[in-house]
Amino acid sequence: MLRLSGREDKEDICRRFGLVPEDVSDEKKGKVYQMKVKASGMTQVEELPCGENVYAIPTFNDALGAIMEEAYTIWVKKCPFCISRLK
Repeated sequence: MLRLSGREDKEDICRRFGLVPEDVSDEKKGKVYQMKVKASGMTQVEELPCGENVYAIPTFNDALGAIMEEAYTIWVKKCPFCISRLK
């Protein structure tokens, strides 16, 4: 909902999707942190900057990419029915 906070039409969008003002967060009022486990076993906490497209979270994107690759391998590469549905 951070992306919505900067839009001029946020009230219209909130009405359309049944959102209330408390659902919309202002990116200037919060922070996002990412945690990575290092080879030593220690956890590194890193504050992520807020950019034009709000927050890019590399560890989330990495995990999502791995899940998508796994699903593709299991369902599409091994399933002739799935391949025919994509055509």
